[in-house]
Amino acid sequence: MSFRSIPRRFYDWARIQPDSSAYYEKVDGHWTPTDWKTFTGEVRAAARSLIALGCEPGTMVAIMGFNCPSWTIADLAAMTAGAVPVGVYTNSSVEQAAYILDHSGARFLVVDGLETWQRIAAEVRGLHVEHVVFMRGAKTVEAPGVLSWNEFMLCGAAIGEEELDRRLQGLRPEDLGALIYTSGTTGPPKGSMLSHGALAAATDMGIELLPDPHIGARLLSYLPMAHAAERALTLLGPASFGYTVYYVESLDAMASNLREVEPELFLGV
Repeated sequence: MSFRSIPRRFYDWARIQPDSSAYYEKVDGHWTPTDWKTFTGEVRAAARSLIALGCEPGTMVAIMGFNCPSWTIADLAAMTAGAVPVGVYTNSSVEQAAYILDHSGARFLVVDGLETWQRIAAEVRGLHVEHVVFMRGAKTVEAPGVLSWNEFMLCGAAIGEEELDRRLQGLRPEDLGALIYTSGTTGPPKGSMLSHGALAAATDMGIELLPDPHIGARLLSYLPMAHAAERALTLLGPASFGYTVYYVESLDAMASNLREVEPELFLGV
């Protein structure tokens, strides 16, 4: 049987339960769902845009921002295109963020908004980053290489589905699937190289640890996605088990969101 990478498992949900809710986010005060068919379409569109902008297999795609659908879309899109997602903590110092971007050689950077970008922009110039993408709904700036989310998502219109499928089917267990950095509290952040095979195996073992992560179970996502544990629950788990992610509005709203969502799963440390 061919290797079932995390992205391949993810796309299966568009066939298994296309109309079921994949994730929820607060929009104008209401929890608003996105179904699996739409979600997988968003990821494929983002992956085609990455390819159109010159993303080759092995290219590093850095993501820096608070938990939201755009983070997950960018992460899965990178893996689909054969690229490597690299998480950066939102509260990283300017020096730490610049170190990770430089050390990883990231050519793409996805940020959650102006505040994050303006804090690190001066340090990013002169590094490897060629394209900066602002997450959905964020205010952006007019600058070379900077794209709003809508602009980014339209870039791949000319890329055929066959190219995307070729890259997806070409993922091997030994290929690098993600690069996760330590927080850097004891020195420069250390990058952990996780293969697609390791990501798939770790997710399979998760079924023994999680209390029945069944289809439709509710997860509240709030801890940093740059951390391996939250990334596993918010991204890898749903891709394999089909449960539903609710993205917390903010840490300040955590208590009220817990009462509203009544999640069956969420991570604590």
